[in-house]
Amino acid sequence: MSKNYFFGKYLIDRELVKVEDVLEALQYQKKKVQPFEKVAIELGFLDMKQVFQILTYQADSDFTFEEMALKKKFMTQEQVDRVKNYIEDQKPFIGNTLVMLSKISEDVMKHELETYEKVIEKHQRIAEMLKHIVLFKFLNESALESLAYIAEIEEYEPNARIVIEGEAADCFYCVVSGALQVTKNNPEQEEQEVYLSNIEKNDVFGESCVFESGRRTANVNAEVMSLLIRFDKNAFIEFIKHHPKASMPILIFIIQRLMARLENTGRELAYVRKQSTANYDVNTLIQEFL
Repeated sequence: MSKNYFFGKYLIDRELVKVEDVLEALQYQKKKVQPFEKVAIELGFLDMKQVFQILTYQADSDFTFEEMALKKKFMTQEQVDRVKNYIEDQKPFIGNTLVMLSKISEDVMKHELETYEKVIEKHQRIAEMLKHIVLFKFLNESALESLAYIAEIEEYEPNARIVIEGEAADCFYCVVSGALQVTKNNPEQEEQEVYLSNIEKNDVFGESCVFESGRRTANVNAEVMSLLIRFDKNAFIEFIKHHPKASMPILIFIIQRLMARLENTGRELAYVRKQSTANYDVNTLIQEFL
């Protein structure tokens, strides 16, 4: 996702411009740049015959031109990225476009841009962290940046309680670093907990809240200093609605985890580390949908 998009959204969130203003600015920008296929030809990645073939495939699908070019192996990911970066570099900055269209003053825009630069650095750091999380390993850079916008970083000291059994399940977590322990309250002896499992770096927990409206079925504690990324359930569902293609591998992963949990109902596990389907099989299944 481009700086243009995020700065536009930032200004909307700050109530300095309207959604309609940003859309008008983006439409203006679009008229100022060449389409993907024309740039790909100019850079020597495609010829006219290949463009026609890709457009023919695209007509019977919901893929974009560049997605179809990748899927049918007319272009590599590196070539697609180079074309996108070239196009992005040719776009006038949305802040300047909004000023030109008299949607915001130049002084206000420049002041907000300084603050925004600090915000975007945080998002870029989070996007880099998300690359290594098992739930998001099939996502492209654009999707990761969009996810970073709705993510929050949280740090926990050793023995800190992260999730409490019985509380509302309204978010889920990704483990960037550290190690966590999952326990369940002992109904026969108060203040005692039964050990269930561990959660390691790059894994996720609580992700079933995307499909379930319930309460936590176990406790999660930090064993060592741990850095986590938290996603609010409602914000994540909005991401899924607006990024259906990127969401496909995410949903497959979560559903597979839920199926594994159903197979272990008798053990009353809130988190299942051993999956009934091998990782290779799951990865192959996800690749088929991409």
